[in-house]
Amino acid sequence: MRTTGMAAVSATPGRAAALAALAALAALVALAAAAPALAQVPLCVEVRAPEAEAAGLRKLVLSELARHPSHPVVESGCASHLLVEVFEAAGTRYLTARIGEEVPVRYAVKDDRDVEGRLVEALSLALHNDPVYLSEDITHYSEWQRLMHSVTKRGRNYYRFELFEAMSRDGNGPVFVPGGAFSVTRGSGSWLVMARVYAGGLPAGTEGDRRKLRAIAGADAGLTCEFLPKAIWSPYLTAAAGVQYLRFEGLVPDGAGGRARDSIDEIGAVVSGRAGVRFLRWHDFDIDVWVAGYLPLFNTNDPDSTLFGASGLYTPSLQAGIGVGF
Repeated sequence: MRTTGMAAVSATPGRAAALAALAALAALVALAAAAPALAQVPLCVEVRAPEAEAAGLRKLVLSELARHPSHPVVESGCASHLLVEVFEAAGTRYLTARIGEEVPVRYAVKDDRDVEGRLVEALSLALHNDPVYLSEDITHYSEWQRLMHSVTKRGRNYYRFELFEAMSRDGNGPVFVPGGAFSVTRGSGSWLVMARVYAGGLPAGTEGDRRKLRAIAGADAGLTCEFLPKAIWSPYLTAAAGVQYLRFEGLVPDGAGGRARDSIDEIGAVVSGRAGVRFLRWHDFDIDVWVAGYLPLFNTNDPDSTLFGASGLYTPSLQAGIGVGF
């Protein structure tokens, strides 16, 4: 009998597909995480503050704007106008950022240490909603180009943490394992791209004769459609592809009348579909309840193991869980 680990993963036809899926996954991760670099909007900046603060606040504003290549600062010939103002009313200091005639972003500032953090948030929100930046004519774009425009230029990044229970099969019935996941989603409106990594497992040891799913892990990327993007709740569907790692353990005859522990490690490409509902959708927060199904493009098999017989076992899986997005 043998012992196995990640280094002992057998060479299977699914490995080649897994490498191809990894390449596609890396491309989608880069798309989801990249900041847009399409059009640039020349920006004029006006800073209003008490005389003792004005010079320092202007330097801070210009330093932060240097992190937003979409809006280069100019002295004349600007396409948008940004007003940053610090003032006091009813004993409370406020910081305001406003693009053109849009609704201003305003924060109460308790002390000087709050100014930088609030300024970063205010400028990010104000520039993201600049109507000049968002008004590029896309009527001549194809459907695919419009989708990419929505994701890269108008999109925002969202981050999610999830807890789930995974279910697969061992040839005799269902097997379960708990896990967690982290994902990055980027998009605007109904369409979003996503990249997700997940892992789950159980403590070592095989109890009784039952085979167990000891560990599951993977990474996938895909496209999500939210049906009610502006509502406080929305159902959604996701189609994705990626790679998945599975480890099964169990007891098999040892040839001497006894039983010994055996295991199989397998990795390969998978396709998946996910359905869920996101609710309590405030400006930068939601709760997500979902279920996902994974179809591997391989059999879980190892010629050195008798756990699943000579032909191996097809091991699709389900995940059901809850997560938070921000």
